[in-house]
This record gives sequence, structure tokens and C-alpha cells, in this order.
Amino acid sequence: DRCVSLHDGDEKPDVIFVFMGTNDFSYHVDSNCEKCQILLNCSECTAREDGNLNVCSKCRSISGIYSSFCNLPLGTADRVDVSRETPTSSCEAYAIMLSKMQAAYPDARIYCLGLLPRVNPYQSAVYHDHGQPTAFNAELKKVAQNAGATFIDLEQCVDNSAATWSTWFGDPVHPTAAGMDKIAKYVYEQVGAWIDSNN
Repeated sequence: DRCVSLHDGDEKPDVIFVFMGTNDFSYHVDSNCEKCQILLNCSECTAREDGNLNVCSKCRSISGIYSSFCNLPLGTADRVDVSRETPTSSCEAYAIMLSKMQAAYPDARIYCLGLLPRVNPYQSAVYHDHGQPTAFNAELKKVAQNAGATFIDLEQCVDNSAATWSTWFGDPVHPTAAGMDKIAKYVYEQVGAWIDSNN
């Protein structure tokens, strides 16, 4: 597991930032969405054992979706069992990961970064999320708090209007250099005082 491979020999991390889930929610599926219907109704797009879907070349061409998407339900922070081998929800998977990190690095301070905001022009195109990142962030904050970790809300980090989106993002999910700089400064505003006092 990568979440317990964050050390270098005997050197273990003092601070861990967890920033994940963006691509999973970029390919979220909605049965009411015209783009998603292409995949859901195609007999060539086959389900895999891990719950994802193999998107056939024809659907990739038509829909513009180039990757598999995650079918794991969102779940809620109050219904997680960190002792499970296989998680039953996204919230539970996140909680299990945090539990493993804390067992491996009991002295580390863990920060959980929420998903970045989306912009409406992209939501109505191929890369859409149907409100899931905002819902996940609300539950992720609870999961982090329940685990004793700190949640950082990145939805407050950048302006998600169409007019400024291209300044911060090169595509629907990946920040530009300017976007990463803005995110880094925002995160440092949240944690910098603690880090500086412990150096």
C-alpha cells in the first residue's frame, strides 16, 4: 500500500498531505446524463472485478471519456468500518487509508485536502461530477475529524467561474503552474504556522 510507504528507511514523515480522488469523481456516472448513457447502454463496455468499467474504443471516441470511472458509492462518515479488508464506500476507503497511515506513522500530523471545485461549462461537457465533489468534501471533513486528522477545504481556494478557470486549470481537473502555486499558498496559510513552529 502506498499509504504506508511514505518513509525512507528509518526516516518517517512528520507531516502527511493527502490529496486524492479528483480523477475518480471526474468520471462519476449519472444514469440521467446523456454522456453516461452511451457507456451504460453499450454491451462492449465491460465491468471489471474491481467495480470499474472498461470503456470500449467506440465509446471513448463518441463520449470523449478516456478512462474508467469509479462505481464505489459515496457513503457517509458515520457508516465506516476500518477493519474491513474491502471498503464498501468511498468514505470507508478513505477512513481505512487514514487508519493504516496512523498505525504506520503515529507521530505524523495528517492533513486531508478536499477536492477542488468544478466549473459549470465543464460539468455540462464530458468531465462532469453532478455535485459529487461538494457532497464528498462534506463527508470527507467528518471522516478526517473522526480520525483526528485536519481537513483543508480547497473549494474555497480558487474562483470556479468560467472567466477565470483557464488561469488556474489546464483542463477540467489538472491545475496549471499558476493554479498549483495558488493551491500551495492557500494550504500553507492553513498549516504554515504549525510547520514553522515545529522546525
